[in-house]
Amino acid sequence: MKMRLFYILAILLCCTAEGAQQHYISRVLQSSETVEALSRSPNKNGYWKKPPEVYICKNAPITEQRIGKALEFWKNLGYEFGDVFYHDESFGCINENFGFGGITIDLIGQKFKEPNIGMTWNWKHTKTGEIVKSRIEIKHGWGDSPRVLEHEIGHSLGWLDYGQYGHLMNHDWSKGGLDTKGLKNVYEK
Repeated sequence: MKMRLFYILAILLCCTAEGAQQHYISRVLQSSETVEALSRSPNKNGYWKKPPEVYICKNAPITEQRIGKALEFWKNLGYEFGDVFYHDESFGCINENFGFGGITIDLIGQKFKEPNIGMTWNWKHTKTGEIVKSRIEIKHGWGDSPRVLEHEIGHSLGWLDYGQYGHLMNHDWSKGGLDTKGLKNVYEK
């Protein structure tokens, strides 16, 4: 009963806050802007004001072990995350209009564009660049593949695609790798 009351209160607060700030929040497909290999380092187009919670939806093709490994990868680069919720069925998993304050990871939906393996959308404040929520969708069968989740979490942290061969943020999975040049968190502590 208390949990239901909490969710109802959260929806009311979220909708009220969203309505009041709606014209300041924009949704961005992170891979729509790419930084070419000639650039000295990857670029960021947003940041989290506080460590985001992570919600792994019930139908997401991600194991607990895999998300733990991917988050540890980013923690080693200086990033922080809030609580992690596995097999989540909260409103952020059901409807993309919810889930503020966190990164939601789910199976692909209707807005997914082929031939991508994964896609990430960030909602951010247009004036400050603060990311207020993120949604990662991963194609069935790719959730436990090397680098896919790390790449998409990189997008949820604000990093854009980067054309350098062997780099984690390379848009083309076959040309990517574990090079993390320029991704270390030196600003957000």
